[in-house]
Amino acid sequence: MRKIRDKLIVSAKSPDATGFQKDLYKIDGVSPDLAQHFERTFMHMVDTEAAQAMRSFIAGTMDVPVKERNAWIRFLLSLLFRNREAVAELRDQVIIIGIAW
Repeated sequence: MRKIRDKLIVSAKSPDATGFQKDLYKIDGVSPDLAQHFERTFMHMVDTEAAQAMRSFIAGTMDVPVKERNAWIRFLLSLLFRNREAVAELRDQVIIIGIAW
């Protein structure tokens, strides 16, 4: 999305155009049902709740509930960590303290 002269322009992008990395949060060395646990639980919840907030914002809802505003902020903050470098750093730190990633 981008805003040009007070108009919101939305255009679809393929994953290759978005910095997409397959299995970014995959935990190596664990069973397949646990390997994507973080993505399927936490990140799914963050994205799902933020999607509802975004729908409210796009609809022009003037009084967006606090729960939705919090979900949107949580999503925005998650973007700081949704990249290869941040995930690698987190893995390194988790390994140092002895938690299996």
